Amino acid sequence: MLKLKRFSEGAWFDYPAGGRFKIRPLLPKDLIELREKTRSKIAIRGISGSQEIVDDYDEGKLNLSIFYHMIEDWKDIEIEGTSSEIKDAIFNNMQLRDWITLKSGELAIQYNESFEDESKN
Repeated sequence: MLKLKRFSEGAWFDYPAGGRFKIRPLLPKDLIELREKTRSKIAIRGISGSQEIVDDYDEGKLNLSIFYHMIEDWKDIEIEGTSSEIKDAIFNNMQLRDWITLKSGELAIQYNESFEDESKN
């Protein structure tokens, strides 16, 4: 029996410039859920003048939601504030944001390989 929950749990990494971060992988199921949370409906008028309702996504809100999902916890950093304020400050640091995104991608690859290995057995 596969234990699916463990495929979405984070792992701790030491950031080279200081601090520790617990980072989660961004798995396809997570991306689908996050996209649904940022979805809205808008009306557009076509060339023929007919009105059509289509899905619209706030890409900025989606990107921030994805980052909030990836960063699960942190230690030994010099940022004060609420959880959201700290995550925003981390997100606004391009090097740190890129490093967290990279680590999340590495975890997703590892978890996908583990999932495939377990599903074969």
